[in-house]
Amino acid sequence: MPGLRSRPTNTVAALLLALAVPGAAAAETLALAEGDYREAFAGLAPVSGRLLTGLSFAAAGTFETGSVRLGLGAARTSEFVCVRVQSQDGLYWSENVYRLPPQGEAAPGLEIKTGYARELARYGVGQIGIRALTGRDCAAAEGALVPALPATQVDFARLTFQLNASGRRPSARLFDGAGAEVAAAACAPAEDGAAVAFNYACEIALPAELADGAYRLEVTLRGMTGARTVERFDVLVRRNAVHGG
Repeated sequence: MPGLRSRPTNTVAALLLALAVPGAAAAETLALAEGDYREAFAGLAPVSGRLLTGLSFAAAGTFETGSVRLGLGAARTSEFVCVRVQSQDGLYWSENVYRLPPQGEAAPGLEIKTGYARELARYGVGQIGIRALTGRDCAAAEGALVPALPATQVDFARLTFQLNASGRRPSARLFDGAGAEVAAAACAPAEDGAAVAFNYACEIALPAELADGAYRLEVTLRGMTGARTVERFDVLVRRNAVHGG
């Protein structure tokens, strides 16, 4: 059974936003900051205990590692971004830090030196969670989440995220910097299959007029007894810059 691998690095507006981005390859590829590519398949995935395991613009089809990009925008607010990729069934995970030039392409690709491209191609996009957090530590409480573009074609009108709700029922809302609610999420049990890394998939229909900027995602979990807990996440939305306005 394969385990951990470390690989060396050698309205009209609404309609327009709903269009899929062309599948051109990213001109910029973010380089690994720490030299090795950390991943494992069919091994023991590190237990993170994270509630939110992925955040991306909506997409469909088969997962392809070479298509993954990040919706950073051209101007970067951090020197690094930590990207964790995990399959819903928990068989695959990777966690790597990338260096961010201060200026670059709005949706750069990632240096992904996976040894499991064939295995990953068996998954649908919805069965893979991609969690990109600014900074060097994927487990840090600080930092902002950056939506991934998980396929060559994505729908910028919809933001999707995966949750490991652990038997609790989730709901979620997106707020702007002034604290005003922008949109509410629809959450449902994740696609059929072993729900190890996440068991709920949520989607937010973004308003066509939504401006690029910093937002807050608030997730409420209701337990079997009715008790509620709330977790909040900073989110950078740069869809207009990425989509081309």
